[in-house]
Amino acid sequence: MTALSTRTYGTDASATTIPHQPVGARKSWRRIVTAVDPDRRDAYALSGPWLDADAAYALTVGTLIMSCDVYTGHREIALHRVGPEGLEQIKTWTLKKPLGRAVLNFTARRITVTSETALRLDEPPPRPNLYPGRCRRCRRAVAAGAGLVTGHQGARQTEHPGECPPPAAVITPNRFGGACKTCDMWVEAESGVAVRITAPDAHKSEYAPRHVSPCPPDADPGPRSRRPGWCRDCGEYTAPGQGWLFNGELHHRGPCPPTTHDGQAWTVPVRYWMGRWHPGQVVHAQVDLRYGGEFPHSDTPGLRVLSPTYVEFAAAVLDVVDTGLDRRSARIRAATGDEAAPLLARQALAALDARPSASTFKSRLIVKRTTPHGLELRMRFDTLGRHRPWLAEITGRDPDYRWQREFLTADIDWRHADKKGRGLLYCWTLACDRVYQMHHLDAGGDRQVRSYLRSTPDGDIVRITAEEVHAWLNSAPAWPDH
Repeated sequence: MTALSTRTYGTDASATTIPHQPVGARKSWRRIVTAVDPDRRDAYALSGPWLDADAAYALTVGTLIMSCDVYTGHREIALHRVGPEGLEQIKTWTLKKPLGRAVLNFTARRITVTSETALRLDEPPPRPNLYPGRCRRCRRAVAAGAGLVTGHQGARQTEHPGECPPPAAVITPNRFGGACKTCDMWVEAESGVAVRITAPDAHKSEYAPRHVSPCPPDADPGPRSRRPGWCRDCGEYTAPGQGWLFNGELHHRGPCPPTTHDGQAWTVPVRYWMGRWHPGQVVHAQVDLRYGGEFPHSDTPGLRVLSPTYVEFAAAVLDVVDTGLDRRSARIRAATGDEAAPLLARQALAALDARPSASTFKSRLIVKRTTPHGLELRMRFDTLGRHRPWLAEITGRDPDYRWQREFLTADIDWRHADKKGRGLLYCWTLACDRVYQMHHLDAGGDRQVRSYLRSTPDGDIVRITAEEVHAWLNSAPAWPDH
């Protein structure tokens, strides 16, 4: 570790020269330490101005300076204090890993100067940039060796030497896409030129894309699509790069291909709870008509009107595409009678179990709130972790949230709970011939899940599937108390 040299500067300050990076070190840093954050690790816990190598600073006597030189396989750490006669070395460390808690605690106990401004006594010599970059003033490209590296206190920025050159009238190619300044059609990034549309300004100029003259007659009005989808004009599948977008709608490039389906078709999102759809599959689909689409014909198999703009029916999947971010969409059509027969038969069988009961029994659900590592079993139901549970009665379908729900208020028992809420008892009363949704943690206590419940005529609480929930909701309007 190279020692730091100082000379007396005033009554309570010294002019300190920071040495250059030692030979063999891959990187180095020096900084003043004014505080140590106990909640952070490594050098991120240190507070204080950064210091430049080969620079002279006026520093207060008693200021702590930490230096770090990183070599292959280890790093050398040194802690110094600015003294009246010179820089005093307090301790050095040779570490294989970043700063540990022992080094940080040792440094924190020796801090006496908690506020220090690094006053530089000399001007940093200009250095040519070794790598291409962008000028910090005009944000234009600077080739390697054509600019200077400036900055202090740990910051390194590239800039043009002297005054920035005037902005170019035309930049080839254009970095960003946009509407052509001449024909108003779309110019893809790096396929045209950028033309300055404002007065020359060394620090800020605005540019607009333009086609390389002459403008092509077959240019698209919008950017090319990067993901598959369906054409807004013909409804047919459009591969990535074969369409263009305008106001969020996808269109084919050039003329649309011949249609493969002449009847009604709808585009619906495939939610995670629907599973994996594939072309040719017959599903029970819910369609939201608020965003377009025709109302299904009255003879559509399994048609049920949930609201004026929300319907469900038996549908056949035409295409399925991945729209990105783990989202999928499907184009569907109404299924024929023969295609929908197996699906409608399963729904009819499930409806047999969704019949009202003359029982007046009610069930009491009690859930104990514990820590994720101390799970218990109570009232034949999985207990919850530290997350707050909730219970809601499902009253219908919703196009945005899947279910229409009425959240129930729990009776909370604090008699056996501690101050942090562990041991709380959440109690609800479940009525017969109702379906509920419960939010809770899984058996491991690390993942939040939601379960469907109902109360049996005997007063028991049982779990049910989403298909059974649909069956109960379909039968609910025929019950006297619904």
